[in-house]
Amino acid sequence: MTDVKEHFGKSRKVALYMYMGGALQGYVTVREVRYVNHDERYKPLPEGQLREELDGANARISEPIEVTFVACNNDEMVANAVAALDEEERRLLMELNRKIAEVRGRKAQFLALSHNPDVGETS
Repeated sequence: MTDVKEHFGKSRKVALYMYMGGALQGYVTVREVRYVNHDERYKPLPEGQLREELDGANARISEPIEVTFVACNNDEMVANAVAALDEEERRLLMELNRKIAEVRGRKAQFLALSHNPDVGETS
């Protein structure tokens, strides 16, 4: 791993972005404004020119500002990363258990049909 404090200690531009897909949710994210030296078709721009790289369905809704972040220490960073991964794991397990319950429910319905002697009979 590179030195986190050195990497994040550099000055960068950030702005507020809002997701434009579907209904507006009323929240925004702070993201780094990224610049590239090619156009939308990946052709190089004239020497020294940059353009803002678009971010999918996210639109920048504020002017970029220059910031310098101070990274937390490595132990705190690792603890935060592990906590985030634990939360993601819990979320995925809940989703998986919900889907398994759905499949088991559908399977039980089909099994109930096959054991019902009245199914398919017409009077």
